[in-house]
Amino acid sequence: MSSRFSFVLIVIICITLLFPACSSKGWRIDNVKEIPVGAGDSIFYISKKDKYYFTVNCNQISLIREDIALIKKDNRFGYIDEDSEIILPDVYKYATVFKDNMAWVVRSDDAPGIINHKGELKFTLREVDWVEVYFEGMARYYTIENRRKRYGFASLTGEKIVHPIYYDATRFSEGVAAVKGVDGKWGYIDKTGTVVLPAKFDDAAIFVNEHAVVCQGNKWGIIDKMGEYALEPRFDYMVTDGELFMACSNEKWGWCDINGNWLVAPQYEKILPFNKGDLAPVLIKGKWAYVDKDGDIAIKRQFDEAYPFVDDMALVKIGDYYGFINAEGRYVINPQYTYVSADYISNAIYGIPYYSSVESDR
Repeated sequence: MSSRFSFVLIVIICITLLFPACSSKGWRIDNVKEIPVGAGDSIFYISKKDKYYFTVNCNQISLIREDIALIKKDNRFGYIDEDSEIILPDVYKYATVFKDNMAWVVRSDDAPGIINHKGELKFTLREVDWVEVYFEGMARYYTIENRRKRYGFASLTGEKIVHPIYYDATRFSEGVAAVKGVDGKWGYIDKTGTVVLPAKFDDAAIFVNEHAVVCQGNKWGIIDKMGEYALEPRFDYMVTDGELFMACSNEKWGWCDINGNWLVAPQYEKILPFNKGDLAPVLIKGKWAYVDKDGDIAIKRQFDEAYPFVDDMALVKIGDYYGFINAEGRYVINPQYTYVSADYISNAIYGIPYYSSVESDR
């Protein structure tokens, strides 16, 4: 279990800088009351005070959303309630977490379908190879044609509002999504599929607070909703972090404002977002520390892994064990767990569920 989970963490860390930290409106859980952890071969929930709740017989588990948790057991997914009772048996090959009484599931030899809390099938999305949970009422999906992915978007009723004509796409945010055309350029469309910003960017991210980071000529800058530059492209890479921006220059990371002024100088090997908190994890010579928004070290470098704060606690790892610290760097849950759900980590980093998409099995 620990080796598989280590791989999951590596994947999460690698994709962290690909998605804006505040892309999660409606999905982020700011106060996780039941934390899914594990030790040895056991997976269970604990409280923020390290109180044991109950053990779950599974290999992987999600956070509890809408009083329901997704579990994976022997390569099959099912659902339990907050009392650990099975409400939907592990009969699905792929499945997502629930939101607004909807989850994507896939049975063997079938396409993705939407179910409710009772397991009732609402509709099936035929002729797709992958689909994601809904953001702003739109589900990103792709089909594979001639070994190439083509992206589109489906409505809450399964209608393919935007047909799969794009070579890549982001999820919807603030009413628009970035899409990549056949020429490799990125633009933006609205929920009817109408182009609102022409495809002229080499790369593009979602809008957050009326602005988006985009790439032109191998440099990243910031545009507004009109497509005008608030910051001309100048950085090697950028990621939105609430009101701030994580920026990379000469292979070092720091934070800047919308005008490109450094608030925390680029000096770190890797960084993870503040997510509107007061402290953020930074990697210094192979160990993680926490800095404040003035760039001062608030918690000294000592951790093998460190993650953004969720409410008043942050997950950290020393050696083989995970624990949780407070803003003063003191342990509120001692490092004793060998497993923490990838869903908890995904929520902490960028506020979306780890179990957010399914593949077709048709």
